[in-house]
Amino acid sequence: MDRKLLAGYSHEDKELWDEFTKAFSDTYMDIAEGIKAERELQMLHMKDGDIDTYIATFKKLLKAASYTKNEQGALKMFKTRLPGRLNIRIINQSLTLPDTLEGWIESARQQELKYLQSKEFSQKGGLSPQALAFAKRLGIRTNNQCHHDPNAMDVDARNIGNRPRFTQLSNKEKQKL
Repeated sequence: MDRKLLAGYSHEDKELWDEFTKAFSDTYMDIAEGIKAERELQMLHMKDGDIDTYIATFKKLLKAASYTKNEQGALKMFKTRLPGRLNIRIINQSLTLPDTLEGWIESARQQELKYLQSKEFSQKGGLSPQALAFAKRLGIRTNNQCHHDPNAMDVDARNIGNRPRFTQLSNKEKQKL
């Protein structure tokens, strides 16, 4: 490297920086990083319905383990570590099954969002903040806003129409029962 600098190479020379990068990584590279990443990849599973964390961690470990996204093994690892219910929904809801890792990731995100929405609406509470944030990241519009007048008067149902008004029983009436 010193020889190249003395011979007139500039500090911006690509060949010089490539050589420096190789020398640096040879000296300071963790040789067990790939093995550790592969072990972590084998143990990785989606937890608590958090698809985003699972995908980000999977991609990071995939790169560290020197896999490419186009390898069939990468797609198989991704699918087998998803919850079974999510894989089944992807298979049942897709017109054509995704055949790439990115396609499967997108389908998993969409199906997990559908699951979160149906779960939230079945509880009659609308979408949770987590589901709303997830939908926003995916660019999906939600109809979670209530369109009512916050100043509207709450009507007391006790005195509407011909309904009898109920009062508390007196002690004399309670003894008769």
